[in-house]
Amino acid sequence: MSPDPVLELLAKQSATSLRAMQDEIRLQIESLRVQYELLTRAVAAKQPGAAGAQVPRGAKRAIFREILSTRPDHPWMPSEVRTALAMQGIESSSSSIRVMLRRMAEDEEVERGADGNGWKLISSNGPHRQEPPEATSWSTPGGMDGHASPTPVDESG
Repeated sequence: MSPDPVLELLAKQSATSLRAMQDEIRLQIESLRVQYELLTRAVAAKQPGAAGAQVPRGAKRAIFREILSTRPDHPWMPSEVRTALAMQGIESSSSSIRVMLRRMAEDEEVERGADGNGWKLISSNGPHRQEPPEATSWSTPGGMDGHASPTPVDESG
């Protein structure tokens, strides 16, 4: 089994040369990150309702929950939420995001990450969450519209 030829070539370089290559690659990666962020913003601006569209009152919590639910075990930093909002064409400042996250924490919808940084959704199985009410059945008296449903008739004989 022959070793990787690229690794052989790199092994022949001096430590100084290798560090210079690392620095150059690091700069290229950072440049690509900036380009990616700019493209992400440009795409978001082209989405319907873009350019900092106003979100209806009360809809922000739902949007925050949706974003946080994409990675429920990850403690989200306000800057990450801001980027996710921007990808949806919604402009918001980090300070207003922090305010919303604090309000959601007061209402026991989110909690701080384990190390005290970031925010995550409180588990639906956790002690703070109330179980959703059971769905009303169509077949029970008082179901859906408050009136009893007709009882099926067995016509098989």
